[in-house]
Amino acid sequence: MSKYRMVLLILCSLNLYVSGAVVYQEKDNVLWVTDFPITTPCTPEILYRIDQKNGWKKVTYDKASDTYRIDASLWIGNNNKTNTYFQIGNKEHPEETVIVKGNIFIKPYWVKGKNPGKCWWKLKKPDRYINRITLGDPDNDKIKATLKIDNSERKGYTLIVGGGKIANINGGQLHAYNSTITAANPKKKFAIGAVKNGRPKRIFMGGYQGNILKDTTISHGAFMMSYAIFNLFGGVMDKVTFADGDIAVSSGMKLITGCIVKNCRIAVYDMGNMDLTMINCKFENNQVNWYLRYGGKGIILVDCEVGKPKVRNVLLRKRKGNKTVYPRVISKRHIIIKVVDSNGEPVPKAEIKIIPEVTDPEVEEMILAADKTGMTPGKDSAGAILLPDEKIRASDGKIPITKKFTYTIKAEVPWLTPAEIKKFSPAKSWETITIILK
Repeated sequence: MSKYRMVLLILCSLNLYVSGAVVYQEKDNVLWVTDFPITTPCTPEILYRIDQKNGWKKVTYDKASDTYRIDASLWIGNNNKTNTYFQIGNKEHPEETVIVKGNIFIKPYWVKGKNPGKCWWKLKKPDRYINRITLGDPDNDKIKATLKIDNSERKGYTLIVGGGKIANINGGQLHAYNSTITAANPKKKFAIGAVKNGRPKRIFMGGYQGNILKDTTISHGAFMMSYAIFNLFGGVMDKVTFADGDIAVSSGMKLITGCIVKNCRIAVYDMGNMDLTMINCKFENNQVNWYLRYGGKGIILVDCEVGKPKVRNVLLRKRKGNKTVYPRVISKRHIIIKVVDSNGEPVPKAEIKIIPEVTDPEVEEMILAADKTGMTPGKDSAGAILLPDEKIRASDGKIPITKKFTYTIKAEVPWLTPAEIKKFSPAKSWETITIILK
């Protein structure tokens, strides 16, 4: 009897009929889960029951805390034209916790030299497959799953999605909603990826097939905590909290929203190609907020709150080929302009001009009209005014150049006396600026 058929028959006897396989590889101490469709994904409960039935003794369960412990590495999926889904957290287990003492490896569906084709991006849709771990539920924020990695032996246990260079593999997905990924022990020496000697292992989010992180916390990582996740391949990072770790965000993402980075050594780290926009993000109590010295373009911060770092931020020029790159950090803030008359009544359709008082390629004159209530577009509205307030740029020395932007704001209508505000600096996001026409 094959291992596949053995597992299938076990699941039937437990009234959990699914077409999937779980194999224990004793030599490498790995539980390998394959061929579970999206309609009936493998779950910690299924894995536990299979383990108990086979006598592997690698999975235990504490009902009081709804916690499963896996004393082995966990592999998800294969590159043999199958789909594999693993679900943590559901309606029956809304606060389910899984602790893994080993690596978690979400395997690619395509590996160069082992699967047909010279490059995965030329594969047609029928030849593309999904291997995925999902934490939580995108449609139910009451499901809050937790995935912990027990690295108490400091063997570098970590989370690996895809696990290879972009040209060599494709596949492996992590979807996390309202959930937590962290170390089982919060002490720094037992962080995810920590080792006794040498460089720690990073949390690898490659796969290049669409990793989604929403309303999720990732903490206690010994090295990079979100390496190789890309918007280009469908990656999403929205309302993610990175806490108590080493490097939170590195090159790859072009846009992240609503994220918090706190108590980390480095919040944002450029590996040579950073061109990142961060919207509504917060930096709190980090050693360094940004480390930009390897030739990336830099960061644009939109409506972000930036706390003072414990150590000075790094922003240095880089020679690339025959040119020198000067990375920059630009802070921008939305504002609202309100035009009223001397009685405080709205002045509809007033013409508004915003004129930069500092010359820089990042700023230009704007002309717009107030609406029938005398207002410019408000929060979350299309066309809202967005103004740069500060630009920090690498220099030819070690100290970056900081430029503060100020503006003259004018408003007028034919039947009232024009008015203006000079030396305006957008220091607070979504601040309402009132101009009175007499």
